[in-house]
Amino acid sequence: MISIARVGHVFRTKGRRVQALLETDLQIRDREFLTIVGPSGCGKSTLMNIIVGLFPPSSGEVLYRGRRHVGVNRSIGYVTQADNLLPLADASPERRVSPSSCAWSESPSGASARSV
Repeated sequence: MISIARVGHVFRTKGRRVQALLETDLQIRDREFLTIVGPSGCGKSTLMNIIVGLFPPSSGEVLYRGRRHVGVNRSIGYVTQADNLLPLADASPERRVSPSSCAWSESPSGASARSV
């Protein structure tokens, strides 16, 4: 479970203070699929970035399975609003991802990824 309690965030840029998120509360149960929808600039991406630990909240707390997590939480996945993973990715059968276009790891997990 992910528990978000009174989470807020303020960005400071060029001497200005921008309140991007104001005291947000949310409970996300295990295996729950969640979509956050809202107008541009309402704090959707800010909230998601805080939940996964890309930066800490200015106020409040995020708990993952009852514990505060410091840094990036690799147990949480989310899809951003832009395609950031593969350039020119589409469903066309002519498009293929080749090993030369990827940074292959020589770790055991890299070997298992290549065998798929």
